[in-house]
Amino acid sequence: MSPYPLGLLRIATRPFESLEPFRARRSLALVDDLLRVEEALAARAKALEDALYRAAGEHDAAPDPVRARRRMAVLGVRRDLHNGRRPCDAEIEAARRVLPPDVVADLKAHAAELSRRDALEGECREAWGQDLLRARSAVVDAVADPLIEEGVWLASRSLLDGVRRLRGRDPAAWGHKERHLAGKAVAYLARFCTKTSPNGLFCATALAEIGEGPLTVLGRPDIAGVDVLLNVAEARKVAACLAIDPAVDRAIEPRPNPTLREVEGGFTYWKPASMRDPEDDEVRARVKSQDVVRAFLEEAARGGRNVPGLLDAVARRSGLELQDLEPFYRQLVERGLLIAEVELPYNAPRPLRELAAACRSRECEPPWLPVVEEIEEAVDSLARLAGPARAGAAEGIARNMESLPHVRPLKLDELLRLDAASALDVRLPGSMIEEVRAGLAPYVRLFTAIYPERIYRSSLAARFLETFPADTDVNLLEVYHGIFEAEDKHRPAAFPDPSRVAKRASGTGEASDALRRAREWFAGRARVTSPGGEVEITDGDLAALVGDFPEPPWSCGVLFHVAARDVDHVARGDYRLVLSALFQGTGLALARFARLLGGGRPSGRNLVVEELRRGWAYLDRPGAVLAELTYNHSYRTANAGLRPSIFRHEIELPGEKASAGAEVIPMRELLVRWDGERERFVLRWPRTGDEVIPVINSGVNPVGVISFLIHVGQQGLQPLGYFPGFDAEGVTRWPRFVSGRMVLFRERWSFRAGEWPAPARGSRAADEAGYFMEISRWRRRHGIPRHVFVHSSSNPKPRYLDLESPVFVEILERRAAGAGPEAPSDLHVTEMLPDPDGLWIADETGRYATEFLVHLQGADLASPSRAHRDTGKVW
Repeated sequence: MSPYPLGLLRIATRPFESLEPFRARRSLALVDDLLRVEEALAARAKALEDALYRAAGEHDAAPDPVRARRRMAVLGVRRDLHNGRRPCDAEIEAARRVLPPDVVADLKAHAAELSRRDALEGECREAWGQDLLRARSAVVDAVADPLIEEGVWLASRSLLDGVRRLRGRDPAAWGHKERHLAGKAVAYLARFCTKTSPNGLFCATALAEIGEGPLTVLGRPDIAGVDVLLNVAEARKVAACLAIDPAVDRAIEPRPNPTLREVEGGFTYWKPASMRDPEDDEVRARVKSQDVVRAFLEEAARGGRNVPGLLDAVARRSGLELQDLEPFYRQLVERGLLIAEVELPYNAPRPLRELAAACRSRECEPPWLPVVEEIEEAVDSLARLAGPARAGAAEGIARNMESLPHVRPLKLDELLRLDAASALDVRLPGSMIEEVRAGLAPYVRLFTAIYPERIYRSSLAARFLETFPADTDVNLLEVYHGIFEAEDKHRPAAFPDPSRVAKRASGTGEASDALRRAREWFAGRARVTSPGGEVEITDGDLAALVGDFPEPPWSCGVLFHVAARDVDHVARGDYRLVLSALFQGTGLALARFARLLGGGRPSGRNLVVEELRRGWAYLDRPGAVLAELTYNHSYRTANAGLRPSIFRHEIELPGEKASAGAEVIPMRELLVRWDGERERFVLRWPRTGDEVIPVINSGVNPVGVISFLIHVGQQGLQPLGYFPGFDAEGVTRWPRFVSGRMVLFRERWSFRAGEWPAPARGSRAADEAGYFMEISRWRRRHGIPRHVFVHSSSNPKPRYLDLESPVFVEILERRAAGAGPEAPSDLHVTEMLPDPDGLWIADETGRYATEFLVHLQGADLASPSRAHRDTGKVW
């Protein structure tokens, strides 16, 4: 088995050059001329102000009236110069008697140059208006490309309809609504060319082998195929309602609520949230014990009985008539005491297909079954279709979905989820991965010092111990809600204080001190580094700064770019590595591609599944079992949580069904305690005596008690996450910080409110042209490059912007504006790195943005004694 991990290539589906038509043309050169004239004027004005100050002399307490008038004229001229105004001829004439001739000549030349500036600004405005209209037309034309049109349609039908209506319309007549539509279209076009986050047709993926030997690149950056599914969140809105239809009673095997526990005088349990309910509320319920209730629970617990069979069994046991029992049974189901529906595995990629198969296998033929099967047959066809044909089939699916019962409204823009496979075949040299690992070392040390694993554990322990004593077993259901509720989260733009990350934790003072020392050191380097310069940091530097300690065990996905001129430059070692993100755990952003990239192989030979098993091997230890949490969210990105079943054990959460063949660990059978002596949580399964290690093998973001359980499973493992740098008073520009070949932090600029150009006021044409000129001055002042990513406190997701494009500057104008609570308090600008010249994958149409995801581990976990051996073991 290879000692190297399996990589995932993520590649944009459109070349970066696709954005070039949106760049300004004539106005760029004119604005550049204008800014040079303004700089020369500013320098001359400063020299003239000094000369005028000397000529005016000191104020005389008893002035000569004539001299006083001349002095006031000189000061008036100086005031005009200071404010950038053209001095009037009368003031110059009045002042010339006390001014040297060369100063008078410079004043006249300066006034003429100001007139030239004004004329040049007028030309800029006119040219900008022309460039803006041309760029807007180019946006509408670009969306007409079949791939882009379908990609936008998959994301927003209404947006595509709106852009289509713009075709043939004069951009000069666009109002606010049309400009807003075009701005959203521009953002999607940029995503096709710059964002390598797999979603729809914007980005394609491929497995990237890593091994000994040279770099190899085969194939083309085209889309080789797609995997199209219904969004499982949308499909479950319908499936949840169909699965309880009395017409499928023969396919339903009722069972007691798996959270059910007997208490004095009755039962307590959690009634799970359901897509049949308008809200996601889970309720803790309690019912009194009754003979008939107990009969239903005990007979259902025997298993193997469908609804008619269960009713017959309870009727025989109780002596009651079926017609009397059935309404009572339906009430038990409604109250959540019995789970009675066609249960679908939590990770079923096609819930409606599974529901239809269950109906057919039990010879149930509800009236809606043909519609469901028609939907699934249409879904099968989607991968073979493209463009209008695929859209037409999808519209038919949407109509059929709407015709079926559902309580929560369907979101048609979110109905389909498409993943694209790239035709590119890249093999990375193992030496590059070793360079990634070495380059990460200073960052791992920095993060460990600021956010040591113990403070996260301490924070969770503090919340647990507020309710439960240490060294006492607590049923896991007692902490299901009310202890570890989700807290408000935001995306920090810089390293946050540890006390904010791990609230109520002990020992955050030392971590906060490490953050302060690091921030001061990085800020000091930033202040003395010239624009465009870099700061090299080593693990030794960080050890001296935050502490010299052994590398902790860690395991995470590393997302990085390769920046180089072309493939040949990479092959001969002329490249940079750029860190983009760190994902704690295994399988994040990889597990969902087991279907698309697994080659249709069964799980035992599926390369993605093999990589997932290998990645989790470090947690395996005697006396413990790894158990998947049957967790997925029900939002727009629910399909990102789809993953293959790779563990023998699964912890069944309320409202979810474990995958077929898994050994289920009911939550009610799990005990959790805080071990005061070892200062760690212990989750046990008394039935076997094993400790249980909960995991989630996908990219879903856990919250609440699920997040707590993930932390329990990874105790002792140093968490890692990526922050783009620091924030310090008085530091606007932060240089690149590099470690070996690895760029750890890109060059970036941080601005407070009032430090970036505010949208101008006035007529719309003057507003747009004036704002672009202000942006150009701002860029020149701070050395900001053309290609950047921008985010703010009110828009935390970074967006690509071309600051030489009229339509992208319009987007910046909107993002930088706002009033009241919508107004951003800060704005962060980050260089695009790799820049366009560093996009090394190319074809005859241009260069493509790419990045790689690999799962790496710290030296301790990656050692041979801890490495996974292919023994065929399934946890």
